[in-house]
Amino acid sequence: MILLPENVKHAPGIKKGDDYLFHARKLLANSAKEYDFITEEFEKLEVGGKDFYVMEASKKLNNTSISQLYITTILDGFALGFVLSYDNDLDKMEMMNSIKTIEFK
Repeated sequence: MILLPENVKHAPGIKKGDDYLFHARKLLANSAKEYDFITEEFEKLEVGGKDFYVMEASKKLNNTSISQLYITTILDGFALGFVLSYDNDLDKMEMMNSIKTIEFK
């Protein structure tokens, strides 16, 4: 699990997490390591009372399939994102359960 903060105050078109993921999807699609799958639509997920958006991606690496969830929101001009990497549903569920415990004060 990776926590990814980024200042997006300079990017006027990024107001919500799905705006950020729109641009992230473009970067992933053009990366040197091609992804086998990247979602076109972003699912909304409430975490700690904030609206996050989720993008799924997967690719094969050395006979193994790796899946990732990119979970992002925009707070006070900053993107707050989590990248969850997993290769089975149990790992995905455990990380998602951890994300759902986050509280904002």
